[in-house]
Amino acid sequence: LAMQNLFAAAAIEELETWLLAGIFADLPAEWNWNDIRQEVSAKEVYFEPYAKSRGFGGTPDMGRKPLGEKASRNLAAIFVKCDEFKTLATQLKEHLS
Repeated sequence: LAMQNLFAAAAIEELETWLLAGIFADLPAEWNWNDIRQEVSAKEVYFEPYAKSRGFGGTPDMGRKPLGEKASRNLAAIFVKCDEFKTLATQLKEHLS
């Protein structure tokens, strides 16, 4: 049998928060990163309104794919703002080395 690996991290926030970390420079100026990170319903309070403002309100994925692709080009910002994401990426990198 082939050995399977599982990588996991205990995330404080949802995927949408990681995405917002990657596009933070494009978010409304009055939004504070600490408020986003501490918000229990960050997806509903921050991500969904932002996605709707960008025209993704009626799409099945609410813009997760195009916004996620944009955020992925700024992994450094995600690593700085989301420690658990950086930990997960480090684990994966070590495994692939």
